[in-house]
Amino acid sequence: FLLSLMQEALDLGLLTYEQIDEWVRPEDMLGPSL
Repeated sequence: FLLSLMQEALDLGLLTYEQIDEWVRPEDMLGPSL
């Protein structure tokens, strides 16, 4: 779901790859940080 949402934002020009790269941290989404 998240990936399709980001793709839609890119397609519409609402976000750039740079913005997504700054905001999205995959390591933060994997579970609790230790």
